[in-house]
Amino acid sequence: PEEVDKTTPGVDLPDQVPGIDIAAGVARVAGNKTIYRDLLMQFYAKYHRVYEEMRLAVSEFRLDAASNLAHTVKGISGNMGANTLHRAAGELEKALTLDRREDAENQMALFKEALDQVFDAISTLSAGDAPKAPATLVHPVSPPDILKAESALSECARLLKSDFVEAMDRMEHLKTILKDTPLTSL
Repeated sequence: PEEVDKTTPGVDLPDQVPGIDIAAGVARVAGNKTIYRDLLMQFYAKYHRVYEEMRLAVSEFRLDAASNLAHTVKGISGNMGANTLHRAAGELEKALTLDRREDAENQMALFKEALDQVFDAISTLSAGDAPKAPATLVHPVSPPDILKAESALSECARLLKSDFVEAMDRMEHLKTILKDTPLTSL
């Protein structure tokens, strides 16, 4: 059987940049570099002020709110392949949850350093994406397969704008839907 071209048209990403294991992150979105790049941009757009929000919450003694933010960043950064940020957010979350203020201050500094590194990497990646020739599909896909995939992809696209974790769960569901179709290798 012929294969489907698994390249992602128009998106060229290295396997690693400081702060992000891109290969691991791309693997978590079924190898789709376009979706992965979009997720990075969404992370930046939604969380570019998370450090300031956490600082404010801590200064107002709302440690639960700061801990929740750390928990959220921990989950997203782990899925993105931002391993240092993932660990720093986890340690910060633990310090905030246990109300260890001195440790929390130290962890906040490490968290900010890791966060800044990820944001710098995202900025670098978004700087210059030259479009490439589109990949061509070399294997016919039946209309029922297309309808199933369109429905699942539509749901994923909707969730990518609001809930990264749920979108990742839906991507796993999409893999199940596509299991016995010509689209399996996407």
